Amino acid sequence: MTLRPAPDDDGDWIEALRGRPPAGAEPRTLEEAGRIRSALRKQPTDEGEPETGLDALLFRLRREGLLETRARLRPTVWYALAASLAVAAIALPLTLGLLRDAAPPDEPPLTRGLPPPAQVLHAGNPAEAARELAFVLNAIGARAEAVGDGPHPRLRIQVPAERRAAAADILARAGLTLPPPGQPLRVEFRPPPSTP
Repeated sequence: MTLRPAPDDDGDWIEALRGRPPAGAEPRTLEEAGRIRSALRKQPTDEGEPETGLDALLFRLRREGLLETRARLRPTVWYALAASLAVAAIALPLTLGLLRDAAPPDEPPLTRGLPPPAQVLHAGNPAEAARELAFVLNAIGARAEAVGDGPHPRLRIQVPAERRAAAADILARAGLTLPPPGQPLRVEFRPPPSTP
């Protein structure tokens, strides 16, 4: 099946009405334009010339811009347009389906703003408590490292997803809570507050 653009009957009709019938025009179009042309030629005018009525009509059609022949699109343009619409009709649903069925990313979403404040753990010997907690968490597969040079020891703890349950148990015994997945836990060790 081949696609062909519709014939430009209007342009053929106007050319036939001018007296210049184009080659390859539809016979019905040429016949209709010929009948109108002959009727206009027979119509008497004020001056009595039959050609004047047709000339006046053609002049008026030109003045109104109705006699301009439209630029025809070549068949290759029609084929390109049809092909691009077909590709869009196929590609758009496929793309939307793939995007909808895509698995969520493994990494946690980024949060804006400051990280949550460090959790405070009170201990008689803060440095020793920091070393012990780091040792236990590193032993189960979490990564605990000392950070900062302040007066109080601090740990930054990253817990892999497969070790969250074990780490949550250890931290709960120390009075700490595990942050949401992907966020590091910051712990600051301080001596117990003095009681008055």
